[in-house]
Amino acid sequence: MTESRPVEECEFTDLITVTVSNGDESTSISGTFFGSQARIVKIQEHNIDATPEGHLLVFENTDAPGIVGAIGRVLGESNINIANMSLSRNQVGGLALSILNIDSAATPEVIENILAIEGIKVATSLEL
Repeated sequence: MTESRPVEECEFTDLITVTVSNGDESTSISGTFFGSQARIVKIQEHNIDATPEGHLLVFENTDAPGIVGAIGRVLGESNINIANMSLSRNQVGGLALSILNIDSAATPEVIENILAIEGIKVATSLEL
């Protein structure tokens, strides 16, 4: 583990970044606090603002119209309510990342239905 502080100005006074690697690939996630509220503010190169608590649905997709609606339809048909939605894209038509706080866990069947949506690259459910 290495602790470092940036020399240049940063948009956050306190920021922790965790990078994990298997030797071939690595993933990083950054978080901070807004008051007493923990927030996820970056995953890989995607700036995002998400609350890391409860049931989360995380997915990557091609940035295209209709994806968010299709996700909402799958969740609604499964009686899963969206409490909060954080969206991020780096460029129009590029890869987008979303984190949804949902009121109940997404079952493997729900994840399977989400992965069947055209343009969805990765989808996973987390419980924190």
